[in-house]
Amino acid sequence: MEGRDCEIYFSEYKDHVKEIVKNYPEKTRFYSVGGDGFFNQVIQNIVHINHGVVCLPFGTGNDFSRAR
Repeated sequence: MEGRDCEIYFSEYKDHVKEIVKNYPEKTRFYSVGGDGFFNQVIQNIVHINHGVVCLPFGTGNDFSRAR
């Protein structure tokens, strides 16, 4: 992300993703770096608003990246 305007957050507790997403009312692209559970949290919090998401699978099982 060198040279790009971005902010990095770590989800630290239950529903933290929801709080982070609320801080961005304008159209935003979120990068989900983690496992299936974390990706699901991000999707659940942006599904009805005009945001985008990119999945970077780094979970222990990487089920999402292997599923077809």
